[in-house]
Amino acid sequence: MKAELGRNTPGIPLQNHSLFSGPQSSILSGALKGCLGSLDGACIEKLLLHCASALENNDVTLAQQVMWVLNNVASPVGDPNQRLAWWFLRALISRVGSLCPTSMNLNRSSITSPAQRRLMTVTELAGYVDLIPWHRFGFCASNSAISKAIQGYNKVHIIDFSVTHCMQWPTLIDALAKRSEGPPSVRISVPSWRPQVPPLLNVTSEEVGQRLGNFAKFKDVPFEFHVFGEEDQTLSFSSSSPCNSHFDLLLNQLNPSMLNLKEDEALVINCQNWIRYLPMNEGSVLPDSHEIISCRDIFFDTIKGLNPCIITVVDEDSDLGALSLTSRITTCFNYLWIPFDALETFLSKDNTQRIEYEADIGHKIENIIAFEGTQRIERLESGIKFSQRMQNNGFSSVPFGEDTISEVKFLLDEHASGWGMKKEDDMLVLTWKALVDMYAKCKALEDAKTLFDRMADRDLVTWTVMIGAHTECVTANEAIELFERMLEEGVSPDNVAVVNIVNACAKLGAMHKARLVHDYILSKKLSFSVVLGTTMIDMYAKCGSVDEARRIFDQMRVKNAVTWSAMIAACGYHGRGKEALELFSMMLSTGVQPNSITLVSLLYSCSHSGMVEDGLKLFSSMHQDFGVSPDVKHITCMVDLLGRAGKLDEALNLIENMSIKRMKGFGELSLGHVEYMAMLNLQKRQLDLFLNCNLKTLATTYYSLIYTPEQASGKMFLGLEVT
Repeated sequence: MKAELGRNTPGIPLQNHSLFSGPQSSILSGALKGCLGSLDGACIEKLLLHCASALENNDVTLAQQVMWVLNNVASPVGDPNQRLAWWFLRALISRVGSLCPTSMNLNRSSITSPAQRRLMTVTELAGYVDLIPWHRFGFCASNSAISKAIQGYNKVHIIDFSVTHCMQWPTLIDALAKRSEGPPSVRISVPSWRPQVPPLLNVTSEEVGQRLGNFAKFKDVPFEFHVFGEEDQTLSFSSSSPCNSHFDLLLNQLNPSMLNLKEDEALVINCQNWIRYLPMNEGSVLPDSHEIISCRDIFFDTIKGLNPCIITVVDEDSDLGALSLTSRITTCFNYLWIPFDALETFLSKDNTQRIEYEADIGHKIENIIAFEGTQRIERLESGIKFSQRMQNNGFSSVPFGEDTISEVKFLLDEHASGWGMKKEDDMLVLTWKALVDMYAKCKALEDAKTLFDRMADRDLVTWTVMIGAHTECVTANEAIELFERMLEEGVSPDNVAVVNIVNACAKLGAMHKARLVHDYILSKKLSFSVVLGTTMIDMYAKCGSVDEARRIFDQMRVKNAVTWSAMIAACGYHGRGKEALELFSMMLSTGVQPNSITLVSLLYSCSHSGMVEDGLKLFSSMHQDFGVSPDVKHITCMVDLLGRAGKLDEALNLIENMSIKRMKGFGELSLGHVEYMAMLNLQKRQLDLFLNCNLKTLATTYYSLIYTPEQASGKMFLGLEVT
């Protein structure tokens, strides 16, 4: 994606236009000038990091220069990169204005003041939840786990900490209504307070509970709804007061008597996108050890004391709690780009729902970038860190069953393309990375590369997919470059990744690259598995060293039919037909049964070594001896063998005896194999025969092979017209 600075794209309205004009634009550093003609994600991220670094070093002048550039490329109505850049620029201006109000001289009311939070109707909330599958993914996974945990209980009490106003529970109530032993009675308790973050509802919690009660009554599920906590005890996570003064309000409510817990109830604690709003490090001092414990750990310790049968936690997997501004920008930019890009796939730029959703994300960006201390309430931590925190607090993970995974997959299949799921230890993870594999399989490498470059956390699977995609799409040089980048970034390849890069070397026929990869395999002491060893045999054969291929073959302890076939084919590539036949005899003596590919490789070897009798003998006996019926590939090899030997009549007799279906296949395969076709002395019968082989799709592709004016026979396909 490209954009020129002279385009008429709306920028962020600033009261102090001189901030982004005049001397600042003329003294941009060379590194920044290099970005002026580009609008790809990597460039915008680079500019943002320049600005963050300048702010961390108190270099306001450089920060102003970078923001001038960003102002010329950002747009609230552009592509995903432009729209995301617009919100980041807004956040950076807000940050600079709060740090240096005099030097910036901005009218902050139009830029940094919090926008009016919109209140949604219940219908709008349902659309909000369905827009991107983040919420539904969490609902589906946690509801499934809850259903399993409460099996056998007649009473269930759910304490719900979430920001989605109980949108999760109709689905669970519906599932419980269908329970074979009958539905349990369900009691849901919610706190009277919640973080003032989107989505905000225009009805009270009590009204939500009443609607749930009506639905439960319709489903014949006994139901109660309770709001705990006094209305005037609103917990404000954005206050500047110490953490423990906030938490006193919460902890006083989280006890068995205040919650009216009952021994015969299955207690469920549900946390949906809520834990992030608890400060990560600030906390209380333990009286006995003088150790400071964080608010999050206090919360988990408190709910553990309630003895729940299960606690479900759903949140976004991103580490946004770093003290460093540059670290937060890198993570935030690559992570929050996902919803901008996802919405681009199915909603127009002027769609109201999309504009409002992106504005909600923009306010999140502003909080992450512009604020520090207790004012910064968006403090996500990575799934790995969070899982470790749970373990440290004495919780053990509950594995997700196959039925849960199937439900989640079904949910994602119904949503817009690009979303996927993977299982990581004790977590189910919703991914946008699956899109890399989708693009790769569709061979849309530019799209895959764009998405790949935007990822902050590229794991081994992602690297492997991209390397494999470039290998499959005949861009093997790029595959090797990616492999080298992967090593530089400290990602250790497994056998699958190594197999992909070996395939890339094979396609290039680059011996020096092949040896480098081989040396790497030896240095890492990777075992020559059947797949890796077989791939390396093919690599060395295509790089011109059949002897090296044979050495690897001999070193392999386990060989299957594919391995033998690869070695036989390697001999065939280099005209070593007798060695190929010897290998075939060895293969049979070890008890490995040849397959169709093995016999194709052997016939190919016979063809390219002039071993006509051996080829004919094998072809005539392959069905009886090995149970393999000749198909179009075997017949193509035989036509090649006979043609090379000058036995044209026998070759054409073989073609005439094929079925029409096979003849079409032959037409598509043989011309790709036999360059001698250009010298055939074709009579009318032979010409008609080839015309009947459906050469339409091949006439253009192989015309240069066939039409060679200076042929020894004096005949050519000059008169062939395929319509």
